[in-house]
Amino acid sequence: MSNIDKSVESSSDYEYSSYPSLSSSDEISSVIYDDPNDDPDFNHPGEPPLIQLFNKSRIVPNQSIKSYILLALWAPFGLIIGSLRFVLLFIIAMPLLMIFSIFNAEPLYWKTVMRAVGFKPRLTGNIPLAKPEEASILVCNHVTDIDAIAFFGIVPTTGLIELTTRFLRPLVDWAKELGWKVIVVIRETDPAKRHLTRENLLRVMDSEEGKKRQLFIHGEGATTNGHVGLLRYNKFVFTLNKPVQPLALRVYPHIPINIDCPSRNMFPSLFAFCFCPHVTYEFEPLPVQKRKHSESAEDFAFRCQKMTADALGLCCTTYSYKHKNKLKRVVR
Repeated sequence: MSNIDKSVESSSDYEYSSYPSLSSSDEISSVIYDDPNDDPDFNHPGEPPLIQLFNKSRIVPNQSIKSYILLALWAPFGLIIGSLRFVLLFIIAMPLLMIFSIFNAEPLYWKTVMRAVGFKPRLTGNIPLAKPEEASILVCNHVTDIDAIAFFGIVPTTGLIELTTRFLRPLVDWAKELGWKVIVVIRETDPAKRHLTRENLLRVMDSEEGKKRQLFIHGEGATTNGHVGLLRYNKFVFTLNKPVQPLALRVYPHIPINIDCPSRNMFPSLFAFCFCPHVTYEFEPLPVQKRKHSESAEDFAFRCQKMTADALGLCCTTYSYKHKNKLKRVVR
C-alpha cells in the first residue's frame, strides 16, 4: 500500500461536526457602516473580526528596530531589483515561454523564471504530493495573488488545470498563442450559465489529457494574511465527487513587507513581491480526502478547511470572499 493509500485511509482521523449554520453568514447586507467594527457582516459570533484576517498596511507593524533598519538598508537595492524583476516578469518572461514551449521545456522555464524573480517554492511535511490518479483536485488556502504562479515551480502548467474568470480570458488566450500548454476552464458568472462551469470542468477532467493533470484551486476564493484564520471554502469544487488533497500554504517574504493588502490592487502587490530579496512559498500536502456517502458538499468543504487551518495553526471562519469584497469597499 502506497503512502497516499494510507493517507486516504487516515481521513477518519479528521471527523468533524457538520458545518456551522450559514443562514446568517451567507447573507451580505448592503448597508455600509462608517466604522467596520459596527458592521455585523464583519463580526461573526465566536470568530475574530473579519478585518483581522487581512493586512492593513504594506509595512508589517510591531517589528523589531533591527528589522526596520534592515528594510531601510535594503530599500534602494529593492527598488532597483524590483523594477528589473517587474520588467522581466511582464515583458521578457512571457515571450520566453514560447521558446521553451517549442522544445517542450516548460518545467525548466518555470524553474528559471522562479529563480530570476525571487520565487522559492517548496514542498514541506511528511506527506507526498498526490499523483493525478490519486487526487485529481488540489485545494490550497490563498495568501498572495501569485500563489498559483509559485506552485508552477512545483507542478508545471503541463500538469495542471486552471479555473479562471472571463475577465482573464484575453490574458489566457495570449499565453496560449505564445505556446503555454495550460488547460483553462472559464468560470461562468452569469447565474443562468453557472451550471456550464461544472459541466465543462468535469468534461475536461474526465478527458484523456485531463486525467494526467490536476485541478489546482484556492478554496477560499480570496487572499488572507495567513496569520489569523481561513475564509470559508467555496463548496463548488467539493461537488465534483473527486478525491481532494488539501495543501497548507505558508508565505515568507523575509523582510517586514506585506505582499497583499485588501485596499490595494494587484500591480502594487506584484511590485511588493518583486521588491523582496526573495519570497519562500511552502506548500504542505495533507492527507487525501474523499467525500463520504452521506456527506454534504458544505461538510466536505469544511472538513478540508479545518484540516488546513489545523495544519497552519489558524482558525476556521464562516466569512466568505463576498465579505472581503464588501470590506474592500469600506477600507479603500
